[in-house]
Amino acid sequence: MNKIREFFELLSAAGPVTAPSETTPLAGDEEGDPVAQLVAGEDAPAGEEGRAGDDAPVQQEDVGTTPVGEKAGMSAERILYNKERAAVAKLRSDLGKHKQAAHVSDKTGQADAALSAAATHAATPDWPKAMAELASAKKACEDGKGFADKFADFLVKRAEANLVLTAAQTSGWTVPPALSGALGTADSKAAPPGRNYASAKTDLDTIINGLAPFFKKFYVDDVKPKITTLKALPGAKFITAEISAIDKLMSQQETGITAKQWRQVRLNAGLISDRITMATKIANRRTGFDAERPKADAAVKTLEAHGAAVAAPLAQIKQRLKDADALATKTGMQFEDATDQVGAIVKDCEAFDRLARDAAAYTKERGALAGELTGLRKHVAADKFKAELDVARGLLDEAAKAAGDPGAPGTTLALGTDRSKHDISTANARLAQARADLAAAKGLADGLDGVATAEAALKGAANLTDVRKAADALAKELASAKTAAHADLAKTEFDAAQTALDEAKKKIDEKQADAAALSLKTAGEKLTAGRRLQIEHSRFVERHAALTKRLEQHNADANQAKKIKAKIDALAKALSDADAAEKANDHAKAMADLNAAETAAGAADAALVARVAFDKEANLAQLDLDQPAYASVKTAQLAELTKARGLADAFDFAGANKALKTIRNKMGAAEAEGMAKKTPPDPKLADKAKKLAESGATKELDDLIKSLPNTVDKQVFIDLAQARFKGVNFEVDPGNSPQAAIKRMCDLMKDVPDDIIGNPSLKKISRKATGGAFYRPSEDLVVMNSRPGASPKADFQPGVTGRLPEREEDCKPANNNPEDLFDFNMLHEVAHAIDDAKNYMGQNGGKPECGGWIEHGGDIKPIVEAVIAATGFGKSAEERKYVTDMILRNPAVAPTTFKGDKDKFDKFIAAAQTDGVWSNQALSEQATLGKRIYQEAYPNTWVSYLADARKRGITGYQFRAPGECFAELYAAWKLGKLKPQNPAVKWLSKIKI
Repeated sequence: MNKIREFFELLSAAGPVTAPSETTPLAGDEEGDPVAQLVAGEDAPAGEEGRAGDDAPVQQEDVGTTPVGEKAGMSAERILYNKERAAVAKLRSDLGKHKQAAHVSDKTGQADAALSAAATHAATPDWPKAMAELASAKKACEDGKGFADKFADFLVKRAEANLVLTAAQTSGWTVPPALSGALGTADSKAAPPGRNYASAKTDLDTIINGLAPFFKKFYVDDVKPKITTLKALPGAKFITAEISAIDKLMSQQETGITAKQWRQVRLNAGLISDRITMATKIANRRTGFDAERPKADAAVKTLEAHGAAVAAPLAQIKQRLKDADALATKTGMQFEDATDQVGAIVKDCEAFDRLARDAAAYTKERGALAGELTGLRKHVAADKFKAELDVARGLLDEAAKAAGDPGAPGTTLALGTDRSKHDISTANARLAQARADLAAAKGLADGLDGVATAEAALKGAANLTDVRKAADALAKELASAKTAAHADLAKTEFDAAQTALDEAKKKIDEKQADAAALSLKTAGEKLTAGRRLQIEHSRFVERHAALTKRLEQHNADANQAKKIKAKIDALAKALSDADAAEKANDHAKAMADLNAAETAAGAADAALVARVAFDKEANLAQLDLDQPAYASVKTAQLAELTKARGLADAFDFAGANKALKTIRNKMGAAEAEGMAKKTPPDPKLADKAKKLAESGATKELDDLIKSLPNTVDKQVFIDLAQARFKGVNFEVDPGNSPQAAIKRMCDLMKDVPDDIIGNPSLKKISRKATGGAFYRPSEDLVVMNSRPGASPKADFQPGVTGRLPEREEDCKPANNNPEDLFDFNMLHEVAHAIDDAKNYMGQNGGKPECGGWIEHGGDIKPIVEAVIAATGFGKSAEERKYVTDMILRNPAVAPTTFKGDKDKFDKFIAAAQTDGVWSNQALSEQATLGKRIYQEAYPNTWVSYLADARKRGITGYQFRAPGECFAELYAAWKLGKLKPQNPAVKWLSKIKI
């Protein structure tokens, strides 16, 4: 049998058989050579054919027409047998060459056995049996050929089914046993002797039809509605670039589905999902800003109408608006801050608008008063009320100072950026006082025209004509004064003026010009003094009386007066000074002192209001401290209350109220502690904790959370944590000391509150008793596991090696302290939320200082090209397919012949696909191609990064993926493991949520 098989192998290599000539011996026609015998059609020793007495006479044929394998004198049976045997031999040879020959080895065995039997029968000769065996061999070959062809067709479908099945399993699907087992069932059905190819292919179709459509459903059909929703978002215009990139990836998905590139489709899916999530967040967060932004434009436009008056604040506001726009970009990623900034800008615009309007009114008033002052200084009797004018001028200056107005009266007040520098209210108060003083001065001026006329007439040598003229003017002025309001206040002065005037007239009649002039001078002086009393003293009396009444009101309550004694004393002194000045006939000073008294009265009023309000709260706090709930803090807080009252005594009401607020917070914390320790805990604890947080009692909440024993109900810690970190919901599984876990989480988060509170990417923290720690961006969720102190961070264990290469000096750990894994992981997961909120690594991960990361998705061509460049293996189609399949984890067939360093590739792929390669320097080096390290960061996720980045790493896990790089560096930074000069500190410290 073995000889027969060898024959067919030689036959297939030798090519077609040709007929030998009659005079040439058959090649190899020696006795015992089976190949020669079979080729010649001989079953007996050579030379026996054609002898007389054979089965049938040999028919003579023309020379040159002897059939192949025939010899002269062969019997017809032999000729027929030889011919048929040659035909069967060819079938057998062809079948041996079939790629699926192994699958039909039973048939080739049958054919070989039949051919051997035919040879045996032909040697007898028993031609019917020999021919029957040839027929049997022929059928075995034909059946084998049919089976081999069908099996080849089966294998094509099997490869398709195996590809989709492997892709599904490798992609992490839970494949039903009916499908995952169908491949084995199909193999069994297709295997001999059953060879039920139709049924086997049906099983394969079950796999293909049962899995392939799901790739389209999961990664195309189910994704399209999400993209449609994304495009319909109000903020969609802001993410046109992201949508375009997603559309491009989806186009690749469609192509991949058509080409049955299941693994590429799956690898792309994660990238698409991440991009949709991020784009959705960006669009939604931008929407709030877009809604508010036009309001700022309108507010700025309104403010612009004030022109030069608001040039400085307007420039600053426009810069702030520009800064807000920068915050609300994909680079800034501080949309909430930008929105708040826009709101603040609108309020500031409105405030500056009001200020500008008030300033304009002030400017107009100041200009008008300055004009009146100038006019009065030109009055002929101006020297007689110069002091009053000087007081008015001083008030105008005070008004300008309060208003922050360095310009000339009547010119536009150029507002600065600090509104507090423009106290228009106080300025207007000073202007009001100046107007009153100018009114008094004008009243004086109006009543001293005659005096001025008289004085003008009497200048130089006295003559009766001028003296008479002056006397008439004084007489007329005195008559008017006597009939004016408040003339009774100046009766003595007016009477004296009248007496002097009468004496002057007498001297005129006696033609004593000089004596008359002297009397007229006295009359003028008395008239001037009377007019001052009439105009100013009346006003002084009215204002003095009103201010005295306010002083009396303050003094009416001795207890209250004692508390604001300094303010009351200031008012009393100003009134006393005014009295003294008035009695000394220094009317200008008297009015100035009254202005000071008016200011002091206002200060006393404000102090009284503030003190009453403070005392009310302080007394209530003192009363509440007597309650049992506050027993633990009573002594300390009573002492603090005494200090607060001292601040109030010193009129530091801001400090006093702040101290009072701290006292209340301490009391609230003590009350909350009692509520927490009740069994069961007080159901109102959550509300109490929220109020504490709203009052700014964050330190008190931190201290309370830390001090509560772990035996307290875990819901207590949840309530307190949610109050402390507003906007974050907490969830804690039982087991593994949940109280200790949440306490430690809060203790860590209190040091980074700005990264927690208000972080749009951190809405929930869930502590699980089992499983791993992770961040889920689609839910803004941090999940923690384990418990504090359970295990250390491996990278910082003493003597640890092999995780990273020798590092640059600045990048070595700042200390040798061990780090608790729970602590590190908590900050690590918080960092993921920060990275998500900023999309920091999405924008900067590709930069060398951040690792030079690339997320490959389904585009593995760069990896294949890197393999070829580094190993020289993968250039041929067969090699490239093997490299591609290995990267994709598809069923792969290694090439039998190849060029390049296949061993290096095999080591690369083994390392790159090993879980934990990132924390193993030796494996990372094997996963290095050129200057980059390639690896499967997670199932279905290929990434690469700069190999040299590991020299600047702080942990091995940092090099799993871009997000892990950020998270590990952030956690290490917050725990003090990064040296100040570590290059990562520079960019980490600039990140603001």
